[in-house]
Amino acid sequence: MLKIGQIEFIFAILGLLFFTSPLPFELVPGSVDQLYRYFVWATSIFFVLVYHRRALFVAKQAPFLWGVCILEILSFIWSIQPGVSGQTAREVWQTCSFGLFLATRFNLKQQVQITAIAFGIGGVLSLLLGVGMPTVGIHGWDHPGAWKGVFDYKNTLGSFMVVGAATSLLLAIDPEKPEKKGWWGFWLCLLLVILSTSKTALVALFLSLGTVFLTRKFRWRGRLAIIIIDLGLLVTTMASLLIVGNWVPLLAGLGKDPTLTGRIPMWGMMIHFIGERPFLGYGRAAFFSGGSPYPRIVGSAISKVFIPPHAHNGFIELALEVGLIGLGLFLISLVLAYGRAISRAFNAKNCGDLWPLTFLTFLIFNNTTETLLLRFSHVYWVIFISLAMTMALPQRQNLPISARSPIGDGKAHPPSSHPPGSHPPDTGLPTV
Repeated sequence: MLKIGQIEFIFAILGLLFFTSPLPFELVPGSVDQLYRYFVWATSIFFVLVYHRRALFVAKQAPFLWGVCILEILSFIWSIQPGVSGQTAREVWQTCSFGLFLATRFNLKQQVQITAIAFGIGGVLSLLLGVGMPTVGIHGWDHPGAWKGVFDYKNTLGSFMVVGAATSLLLAIDPEKPEKKGWWGFWLCLLLVILSTSKTALVALFLSLGTVFLTRKFRWRGRLAIIIIDLGLLVTTMASLLIVGNWVPLLAGLGKDPTLTGRIPMWGMMIHFIGERPFLGYGRAAFFSGGSPYPRIVGSAISKVFIPPHAHNGFIELALEVGLIGLGLFLISLVLAYGRAISRAFNAKNCGDLWPLTFLTFLIFNNTTETLLLRFSHVYWVIFISLAMTMALPQRQNLPISARSPIGDGKAHPPSSHPPGSHPPDTGLPTV
């Protein structure tokens, strides 16, 4: 019979898998998706309530992050489309509930395992669907031959498989306990990145893997080396964005437009509209909603018939939804998390300490050309809030689950006599 810790671990995988939306609408009725959605939401809230004292302690570590979430939830008050903002606020509740559950019950290494397994399942399902039902798993006339797997679009598959490849690699080269199975996940995800034909995903993959290897290679070179490499990672990220966005010959070679398929003119118009409502924005999901006049105006920067579904930039979209106040709170949270991620990476004891820097570097890169933060119930927001809260915990609290009270009281407890990484028999938690 499964013990409570094993049930939590399995639920964490199923929950994270849900937020990747691996349910092709051609094959799965909407009622199943809704049932899955409310199962994850209700179970997340249940576990948060069960471990409410520790959950409250964990949540207190990231006040700026919660400020963003509160603004999103309350934005129906000033929204240009109150009904849309009020209805979509549930997505914020869902992601925050599940992210808090992850941060409350799992340390960083366990979060790497959960992420690798969840995205690996998505990869296996995508491979099976692409081979078994190519009319569903592979694009047709719009992007001939490009794989999308069980997801909605080729870029989605590519982006998710970058995360799967990074976490699988981290497990495979874990300095504490390498997992040989991680190599299977890595090669599978790498194959699917290539099959997706997503150029952005390919660049993001090289950036993520470069972050892992540079950090591992130079983290023992002293304090000065830490500062230099830290700045180097930031410069590399920004340089990559600059190259992808503005170097015409390279873009021509990648089959792209020098203005990122019209994004730059649209961004200029969006920034203008941010200036019209700078403080609190237009409300959650309101700017690009069906009843809004703004998408057509923004799309006119490209053509008279194009209507963009979102900003194609996570930071701009966030400013449109909750203004510069919301964007500022998020950037504070991001800077704090990035600083903590660097500190952990250069003092890494296991793969969990390398994961936050890898993911945050990837997140910053990806959100310059796509909207992958708070749009819908996005898995990247779940991962971000779980990592941000976990890293913000005091060092004595950032222990393996085995060293915590089984009721999650938020207090530090002396390590047991069990070997490092093991768990007392009565917890039922998986060994990491």
